[in-house]
Amino acid sequence: MALCEALEGLVSDRACNEKQQPDYESVISNKGISGEEVRRLFSIYEDREETPQGLVNEWIKEQPPLMQNSLRIALQEYTSTVMEPQAESILNIANSLLKEADPSMSPNEIAETVGPQLISNVGPEISKELAKIYVLIATFKTALEG
Repeated sequence: MALCEALEGLVSDRACNEKQQPDYESVISNKGISGEEVRRLFSIYEDREETPQGLVNEWIKEQPPLMQNSLRIALQEYTSTVMEPQAESILNIANSLLKEADPSMSPNEIAETVGPQLISNVGPEISKELAKIYVLIATFKTALEG
């Protein structure tokens, strides 16, 4: 998502350049995007997949197509509230539930088993998809930290 927004910003900046260009090279450098600029932008964001959100995004791609859209929406909802105290509180509850879960479970099993437990602890204000996202964020965050 961050890569897409950065690329969109670069394209928008270049497209909005209204100044008169004196020669062809100026047009290319001020209005166009070079392959090198795109490669540099991709290199900045290439390690971002090793974040909990990146890993959840990869997990979403492995889910049945009919579920992917609702899971992506839930991930966007999580991302928009990640800095709020309520989100941290829900992650703490997810972490405590994960400590009781079988460590040999796959991410799918964890989401299916611990997600409903999270809803029963937090309340119905979070959807089952959002509960799965919180549980997997907590799972991957723990895994990445050690």
